[in-house]
Amino acid sequence: MLSPVGDEQMDGSHSAVHESSQWTLSRQLAAAAAWCHRYYLSLVVLLVVESACLSAFLADAVPGFTWASWFTLALLGLVLVLLVNDAPPEVVFLWATVVLRLTGVITEEQARPSQSDT
Repeated sequence: MLSPVGDEQMDGSHSAVHESSQWTLSRQLAAAAAWCHRYYLSLVVLLVVESACLSAFLADAVPGFTWASWFTLALLGLVLVLLVNDAPPEVVFLWATVVLRLTGVITEEQARPSQSDT
């Protein structure tokens, strides 16, 4: 009989592998639950910010704002949540810049770092 782990002998070691895989699955579920518990408030804040930006855009709450303005505010909410939860800032800001560039909110020149003479 084939097992998910490899070549075991059929002398009862298969049940030990089955128990081990169940234990690993329960550890993974516990880790996922701990992650959700740890970031619960951040996920709620993110959902509120994103919902507020979307509803304000659809209701045209600020007449001078375009979709790019609301998109930038929503992305800023995500960036802040990531930074508060100890994400590496250089990765977060690079990711945000790439997203803004790919969506056309900023130009290629604006996405490049500025050159200073100092």
